[in-house]
Amino acid sequence: VKNGLDEFASIMTSIQGNQAPVNLRLTTTSLFAANWLAPRLSDLRNVFPALSLDVIATDLVVDLLDQADLAIRYMNAPYGTPEITSRELVRDKFIVVCHPRLLRGGEKFKSLTELSRCTLVHTHWYPEDLTAPTWERWSELAAKHYDEPVSFQKLHYLQFHEDTQAIDAVLNGAGLLIVSDFLVAHELEEGDLVKAIDFSLPGYGFYLCYRKDHPHRAIFESFEHWARNIIDVPHQD
Repeated sequence: VKNGLDEFASIMTSIQGNQAPVNLRLTTTSLFAANWLAPRLSDLRNVFPALSLDVIATDLVVDLLDQADLAIRYMNAPYGTPEITSRELVRDKFIVVCHPRLLRGGEKFKSLTELSRCTLVHTHWYPEDLTAPTWERWSELAAKHYDEPVSFQKLHYLQFHEDTQAIDAVLNGAGLLIVSDFLVAHELEEGDLVKAIDFSLPGYGFYLCYRKDHPHRAIFESFEHWARNIIDVPHQD
């Protein structure tokens, strides 16, 4: 990591010495901005103090032709067009997490029926996304995996349209949540959240996207190098 950051600093110092201060608009999802990007912006500032970022945190797709310079998008596959470069930084998986006190004796749930005493916390996904980690899809695939018929139709649930609110609720013991292991890696490492059951779903990729003809492409490539060197390895327990 140190070698990677030193190389990045060297690149950025070279760029900084040849250019005026750079103002860039970076767009990404609200959860990625809050849980991964924001805690690391001071490090980025240290290695390139001349870089000013306008962070546009939204789950909507922002146009890279005129509304933003750089994007970190959450997708199943690269967003390939003749105008846009799209490079995967990391791929996650969807796991079920909860507050440690919901697990009796600290042991993970061994069967689906054990989940019936918990509240299911839902987050908003677009209906047309057939690979979304909804509780309906999770229970259908988990039932096949465990060879155990299960119905969550009558269980209590909470619905949130913002992922950050759902995570906050689960951190306070509200119930079980299906979430990206990458975006709660810190909470898992600290023990604020725990993996509730071993079954998981394939996740999506975080892709760095920008226009191929952008005048600051060299900075984007250096940003990619920096990001790859500090990306956390998701908790695997």
